[in-house]
Amino acid sequence: MSQARQFKPSLILLDILLPDLDGLSVCEILRRQPSTKKIPIIFMSALSSEVTRRTVAMQADDFFTKPLDLERLRQRIAGLLQRELLS
Repeated sequence: MSQARQFKPSLILLDILLPDLDGLSVCEILRRQPSTKKIPIIFMSALSSEVTRRTVAMQADDFFTKPLDLERLRQRIAGLLQRELLS
């Protein structure tokens, strides 16, 4: 989170299962902070239940199940970055 605030990346790829704080909590914190709230976030996880997808959809820009479809991921990243350039 500190790196997101410091470097202000164009996009964040975030896993749900993290060692200290889960990705959903990280996303929630980033969305509350003015300096990071508009950064597009794509979740990726081995968890693929509908409940997980719906929860993620409320906070993130997209959700990918592992193993990742890299071409679809590349297309989605390009689309989100293009959207940010146009806004």
